[in-house]
Amino acid sequence: MEDGAAYIPMNMIPFLGMDAQYDAGQEELHVYLAAGIPPSGVPYRALQDLSPLLKADLAKLPKQIATFTTQFNPNEKNRTVNLKLACAAINNYELKPGDIFSFNKVVGVRTPEKGYLPATIFVGQKMVDDYGGGICQVSSTLYNTAANAGLLVLERHSHSLPVSYVKKGRDATVAYGSLDFRFQNDTEKTLQIRVEVGSNTLTISLWQYA
Repeated sequence: MEDGAAYIPMNMIPFLGMDAQYDAGQEELHVYLAAGIPPSGVPYRALQDLSPLLKADLAKLPKQIATFTTQFNPNEKNRTVNLKLACAAINNYELKPGDIFSFNKVVGVRTPEKGYLPATIFVGQKMVDDYGGGICQVSSTLYNTAANAGLLVLERHSHSLPVSYVKKGRDATVAYGSLDFRFQNDTEKTLQIRVEVGSNTLTISLWQYA
């Protein structure tokens, strides 16, 4: 009960002999009884008060404020393993207002003990294999997501050679101990990073909590 009104979960409506229709124009959910008689113990006036209660709940739900997707080659086994490990490290990470996200701090050192494998990285104008190769796609995807959200980027570095997964100037290379990608939650609400890895796609989105 809230302010004398009965709060009824949506999945309980059919069991109470009720039906519901959503008015998209008015953004209202109208709940009514098929037989016109309220079920025992539930005042009919309370049923009419469901709409504002549901609106209040919807206002509390997180909202997506930005998203970005890149593609990778799943046949590059080692690189894919590294990418997924970095994704798991940042998935569901939350930033309160004013918090600074550091990719190197959150993901940590890329070592074989943590499951990272040798894959291609750029060293100057050369391509060599090193542990954690491929995670720059994760940092670059996150950079574009943060940029799309209009967040304050504090540190970003470009690769020494072009990459295939983002346009020139839209990458964010990282190297533990030297090159980091950092941004700040300069909004007044808590943000959450969500990551989805498909068969050959990486999608990172930012969600804002009320």
